[in-house]
Amino acid sequence: MPITDKNIIQKYYQALLAKNPAYVGIFFVGVKTTSIFCISTCRARKPKFENTVFYQSVKEALNAGYRPCKICRPTENADEAPEQIIKAIKMISQNPKIKISDSVLREHHISPEIVRRWFKKITALLIRPINVCTESI
Repeated sequence: MPITDKNIIQKYYQALLAKNPAYVGIFFVGVKTTSIFCISTCRARKPKFENTVFYQSVKEALNAGYRPCKICRPTENADEAPEQIIKAIKMISQNPKIKISDSVLREHHISPEIVRRWFKKITALLIRPINVCTESI
C-alpha cells in the first residue's frame, strides 16, 4: 500500500532529490513512467514529483508492479542500515546500562526520528523497549 501522507511524501521526495543515505531502507520510490522502484540514494535521473509513488517495503513496490532499479539495486540494499543507525546501535551496545535519550543522539549528530522509524520498521519495536532490554542483560 503506497504512503499517502502528503507531508511524509514531500519529505521523502526531498530526501530522494538529495540522495540522502539516512533514508535507505526507510522508503522505496516507484516511478510511474518507467515502472521501476529505487532507494533514496539512487544515482539515476530523478523523476518528477507527480510521477512518484512511495512505499515502505520492497514487497509493497513489487506487489504494485514495479521492478527493481538496475542502478541502485533496491532489493540488495533494502536491509542495509543507514550510517546513523549503525552509530546508534554501537552506542547502545557499548553502553547497555545507560539510557540513550533524543538529546544524546542529537549530540552525536544522529536523528532520533530516523532511528525510531528504522527500528520500528525492522524489529517492529521502538528503540525504548530495545534500550530497556539491553539494560537487563
